[in-house]
Formats: sequence, C-alpha cells, structure tokens
Amino acid sequence: MTAKLTITNVLPRTALAVVLAALALPALAASAAADTPKSGKVRLGWNIEARYSGIDLDRPVGRAALLAGVEKAAHKLCDGDMVRSDRRACEQNVVAIFMKNASETERTALTLAQDERNTVAQAMR
Repeated sequence: MTAKLTITNVLPRTALAVVLAALALPALAASAAADTPKSGKVRLGWNIEARYSGIDLDRPVGRAALLAGVEKAAHKLCDGDMVRSDRRACEQNVVAIFMKNASETERTALTLAQDERNTVAQAMR
C-alpha cells in the first residue's frame, strides 16, 4: 500500500477543479511500511476534501507525514495572486478547517506532529 494524501473536489464539473492527486511526499512513502496504516477523509470546504491512506497515525513518521501533507495541500489551495501575509493566513485557515472537521484521532495526530516538530526546532537552536 502506498501512503498518500489527496485533496479532491467532491462535486464533479465545478469551476474549482482542485484535484491534487497523490501528494507523494517522501515521508508518506516511508510511512507505508507501518504495521497499522490508517486511511480517512476530512472535509475542507463545501466541495473540497482531503483523503489520506497508508499513514500510521500512532507513529511519529506517520504523524509527520499527515502534517506535511496537510500543509502542502494548504499551500496548493492558497496558491495564487496573494500577498505573503494573506497566503499565510489562508494556509492557516485550511489547517484550522482540517482540525475542525477531523476526527479526534486525526486532531490528536496533527497536534502531536506540530508539537514534535516544534520540539525538534527548539532543540536545534
């Protein structure tokens, strides 16, 4: 099973043709060897959802892969003619929407991944 996070437009033939298929991040591929890979989907908007598969949310590498995928999807969804501060606010909003609509397990995994990344960043200072 290959790990992936995909953002798809759940309404066919709409003007917003956002299909970011198989955001195959190296971290996602590394998590494919996990013992208990998980899959799920989280609605990001009325016609946009994030789907992931092959990610073990119980392991740091799986949580990091989910976080990287969500952040990359947010970057792609907010890509456009915006000033940097507006793009950053848009990306933070997409992550917040993911957190709001995610299951408790997904929210916990994403929060842990953010904490783990911040801990590593502080240790490197």
